[in-house]
Amino acid sequence: VFFPYKAEMWDSLESFYIAAREDPECDAYLVPIPYFEYDKRTEKMVSRYDGSRFPADEEPIPFNKFDHRDGSIDIAYIHNPYDEYNLVTSVHPDYYSSELRKYVRKLVYTPYYVTAGFMSDDQLALPVYDNVDYVVLQGEATKEECAGRPYYDKILPFGSSKLDMIIRKCSRGVKPPAEWESVIAGRRTLMLNTSINDLLGSNEAILGKLEYFFDLIKNNDRLAVIWRPHPLLESTLRAMRPEMLERYEGLKETFISEGVGVLDETPDISDTVAIADGYIGSGASSVINLFGAAGKPIFIFNNALREPVSEADRRVMQLTGMAYFRGRYYMRPVNLNGIFSLSASDPKSGLKYEGSVPGITNWTTSLNGFAKAGERIYMAPLFADDAMSYDPVMKEVETLGCEGRKFDIRLPGMGIPLPSEKSIFFLPVNERRKNLIAEYIPSKKEWLYDGESLPMLYDGVERPNYIPVWCGGARYDDVIYYSTGVCNRILRLESGTGGRSLICIGKEELTNKYPVILKGASKEGLWFSMFGRTEIYMAAWDGLLSPDSWKVIEMPESMDYTHDDWGDFYGFNGGMAEFGEYMIVYPYRAPHMMRINKKTFEIEFIAEDFFKDSDKKGIGYELKHNGICGAACLVGNDRVAVQRNRDLHVAVINVFDGSYEEFIPEIPEEMFDKLVPEDGGFFKGDKYDYFRMSESRLFPLEHFLEVFSRDGYKEVKKEQLKALSTFAANLDGTCGVKTHDFLKRDIFRMVRKNVK
Repeated sequence: VFFPYKAEMWDSLESFYIAAREDPECDAYLVPIPYFEYDKRTEKMVSRYDGSRFPADEEPIPFNKFDHRDGSIDIAYIHNPYDEYNLVTSVHPDYYSSELRKYVRKLVYTPYYVTAGFMSDDQLALPVYDNVDYVVLQGEATKEECAGRPYYDKILPFGSSKLDMIIRKCSRGVKPPAEWESVIAGRRTLMLNTSINDLLGSNEAILGKLEYFFDLIKNNDRLAVIWRPHPLLESTLRAMRPEMLERYEGLKETFISEGVGVLDETPDISDTVAIADGYIGSGASSVINLFGAAGKPIFIFNNALREPVSEADRRVMQLTGMAYFRGRYYMRPVNLNGIFSLSASDPKSGLKYEGSVPGITNWTTSLNGFAKAGERIYMAPLFADDAMSYDPVMKEVETLGCEGRKFDIRLPGMGIPLPSEKSIFFLPVNERRKNLIAEYIPSKKEWLYDGESLPMLYDGVERPNYIPVWCGGARYDDVIYYSTGVCNRILRLESGTGGRSLICIGKEELTNKYPVILKGASKEGLWFSMFGRTEIYMAAWDGLLSPDSWKVIEMPESMDYTHDDWGDFYGFNGGMAEFGEYMIVYPYRAPHMMRINKKTFEIEFIAEDFFKDSDKKGIGYELKHNGICGAACLVGNDRVAVQRNRDLHVAVINVFDGSYEEFIPEIPEEMFDKLVPEDGGFFKGDKYDYFRMSESRLFPLEHFLEVFSRDGYKEVKKEQLKALSTFAANLDGTCGVKTHDFLKRDIFRMVRKNVK
């Protein structure tokens, strides 16, 4: 018996049902069940029932005409894992997994989504796992995400019904609904997906993005859109974002009335995937993997890009790292595998292409940062298997032999490189990789691994979900200091020795009164800010525990700040660098670079003309999601090079007199055409990632639409399926059959055992 609730999610069970129905030894029943949706405007749960919306030829049985308590059910399939714990959508209590457990011999759960192999913390801790006999997941990689969980041995890594249905329908072809023909006939179509996470996470930004996208499509007679919002989207807006509902509904009305495309409210998404020529929209959706199985191009929106990006704009590099070495600037761009250099004495001479980094993924930031130490430049793996170093003289890249991935199968990146005189620390950059600190000692070519210090740092701390792991660091006298941003603990890391210790700011015991965000360090002491405050503090080394002795540096009245959605969780000012008698403060939430005199604590703004209006929106830039400055590096003993995010110009600033030279890190047109082919941009980050193009200045929406409209991405299919095979089993469409055969044998074993 199959107990689906929403008709739109039936494809997550359908191939299991078909396998059972076609087996002469099995009686298969489809029984849609009632469910409830919460309406915040009425503050009530509204009853829903989709029984009439299921395919008639699959013979759905009304739930009130089927007795699931009579003890006759050998196997029951469900796809809602929440029982009573979902406050937005809930199945009827009679069909909670805890209830069904009482009446069926084998209870089977399979998700109504497909992932890239990665399981979130929420997905790993669902109430359904306590009650079912089996969980059907899409492959071994997904199963390994659940290692150590009590339900691990219940998992059948056989694939996904959703992928089965896509493979079957794409091979057979699907005829579009008759009412769509007048809009999509003769045009290439993109299925637009707007997910719940997109709406809740970006708020109004996604609505502005959709308006911009629809304007582009209206003026392109070669393209049409099949818009399929998430089936729970409107109910979620009513419950959680009622203030956005009216604009969203108006956007839908405009979409239909102006003929941008068709609004897809059909119950079976696999039909739509088979009909559409490609995917566009949210990057947080299981639908993406359905298009991967279909071998069709996938394009992920960047909601901050809502203006045209010209071909000249594409050639300006947004930098993930920059270093100064022997009279040249060395740079690595975001989303492009290459190392470039530029003469410091003659920036107008143009960029020189030094080469690419072998063995990493193109078109994404595979390596993070660009930290110079000694005669080499070090890069941390974000979507790479190993940390690397680059020798600017010999033009050689060396992999460093880090085994960090052995410590955590969910490793998305080892972190941010922080160099000292003796070693380079790789500190975690996000929540998934919160424990491991990896330290490389160049003189010995050895690694030290520390998986114990960070848990101590966070022990007992209640961390808001918007606080990242990386929240401030500094170096002084070959010691790295690392802060949480939520309390007064600081981790002290000694270079090359493995020495680790915790120190406190303000009080020895743990307290949230001083949520420290480290900015810098000098011989005078530690410099830091605090969550939600604009001041900068300096605590002398011998006065860390005495707040009364701290120097509190108030910001000038002329400082103007822009907050993000959470009241600015990093602190209002950027990091700091020491230059003799001064500390330099990089801009972050205000368009000012500051110079602080370490004796008088007087503040001066420098290079004001360069940073003026940097808080205004530019191409691909929103202050809510980016600081004012991006990559930066020290240049000798008197200058810093800083890239501003608004237009990606770089200024080399003399910190003593405030003068600066400005240049644009623009790839010459001929070089760009060789490095960035027209159909480039598709990539798979790591084994948990899917093969897609992510919108950026390098690969903007306009470029994708132009190439896609000419069917310019024909070679994508082979790479799509290759990428999907790393996290999905049975891509020949046999998940349903193999799951059914396994469960039938299990029931037969049970019967034989009972007979004996």
